[in-house]
Amino acid sequence: MANKPKTNKSQKFRNLYDEGLSIAQIAKQENEYYSFVHRVIRRHQKAQQKQEPTASNGKAKKKQIEELIIQDYSVDDILKALELPEEDRSLVYTTAKKYKAKKSKKVTA
Repeated sequence: MANKPKTNKSQKFRNLYDEGLSIAQIAKQENEYYSFVHRVIRRHQKAQQKQEPTASNGKAKKKQIEELIIQDYSVDDILKALELPEEDRSLVYTTAKKYKAKKSKKVTA
């Protein structure tokens, strides 16, 4: 009888998330608290981001995002154009917000 490697709860959550399930779906399916699943997935996302610090052509993500903001791309359009994962939506939104705030300060100054 071959020994199957055991997967703990956290690894199971990560696998389900990578398969496309949402945090809420995983919590419900596994009968776990949403906050526990969210914490595991958030750490998983941060680990993935450390492995992929740049977008597809090698420029820093924020620089690429700013270039598309200048061209009036929406957040969804930027995610598609740079082929960024859904986890980067907050990065795109925050970068756009900061860029627009910085731009409006220059106009009023």
